Amino acid sequence: MRIAFVDIYDADSVRTWSGTPYHMYRGLVDSGEPVEPVFPLRRRFPVSSIAKKVFFKARSMTYLVDHEPVMLRRYAAEIKRRLKGSGAEAILSRSSIPVSFLDSDLPITFWTDATFAGMVGFYDEYSRLPPSSIAHGHQYERAALDRCAMAFYSNDWAAKSAIENYGVSPEKVAVVPYGANVDHALSQADIRNAIEARPTDCVNLIFIGVDWVRKGGSTAVDTVKVLNEAGVNAKLTIIGPKIPEGTILPESVEYIPFLDKSVSAQRRSFEEKLLHSHFMVLPTRAECAAEVFSEAFAYGVPAIAPDVGGVSTLVTERSGVLLPPDAGANDYASAVVALSERRKDYTALALSAFDEYRQRLNWDVATQTIVSRLREIRDASLRAAA
Repeated sequence: MRIAFVDIYDADSVRTWSGTPYHMYRGLVDSGEPVEPVFPLRRRFPVSSIAKKVFFKARSMTYLVDHEPVMLRRYAAEIKRRLKGSGAEAILSRSSIPVSFLDSDLPITFWTDATFAGMVGFYDEYSRLPPSSIAHGHQYERAALDRCAMAFYSNDWAAKSAIENYGVSPEKVAVVPYGANVDHALSQADIRNAIEARPTDCVNLIFIGVDWVRKGGSTAVDTVKVLNEAGVNAKLTIIGPKIPEGTILPESVEYIPFLDKSVSAQRRSFEEKLLHSHFMVLPTRAECAAEVFSEAFAYGVPAIAPDVGGVSTLVTERSGVLLPPDAGANDYASAVVALSERRKDYTALALSAFDEYRQRLNWDVATQTIVSRLREIRDASLRAAA
């Protein structure tokens, strides 16, 4: 079965969207099925659209140019042109946006982490939208759901939104979590050895994320402060965000602005930091389904995070602790202490987190599941056309 994989951006670059499109595309290729790459798509915005974006930005609002009907029609036309003569039997898009206006005899599917309705008012940039962008957003989402043979979501929160906000039949929605954006061949024995080598006289926490505010960077720092003030020897490693100017970090916090996993030395540093960490602490305020949780599990690191958005699809009792959405530093510190005091239970949880990665949160499992479902959809489409 030849699969047409659609993405607006370059899915063959590991630097695109934290590597998720790259690993998704490579996972499909590695599945053994032929894949027709339909990416990147041309993003030539009309002058009028750029003018609107500038106009609204001056008013502290976000105008979503990609959601304009003119752009959706352009994406659809380009996809249709590139699919002609390709021999593709099914279409899988990484987003509902480029296929929302696409008319095709092939079954259309998409695999994404949120609906437009779920994002409005949830992420900050979706909280300052002009009425036209909101109207366009609901229009494209509804159109994509009407056209698709199946909507795959990486988390239960997004799937529930599609059903509740757009009236989609549950039979047309499936949850297939994304995999971890890591490449390693560590065995369970390797992970067990790493877990047992973690110190007992110090708790090492790790925070990974680009958006300091949304990901709750300040709460993570306050957590290690609370632990230290309570007499717990705790350290925190921060990787990725741009910290607000003037922020003073305590000595117990190590700050690494950026690690590029496509560079071998930096990837090794990333892996070493995770292997030596006891917990990932990510007090995110809004989250679709951060693959960083799965990345932590890939190294046997349980997560402590709030039950917001799609987090609960990834962080379960088998892989960490879910806290209330409004949990503060004291709550995170208490969770760290409770888990750290019982070494045997901690080891079991860390190994269980690794099992979650091996069993359901890696790209091999994810893409094989998608390919199997696409084959079923293709066969059903052929039967209906016969």
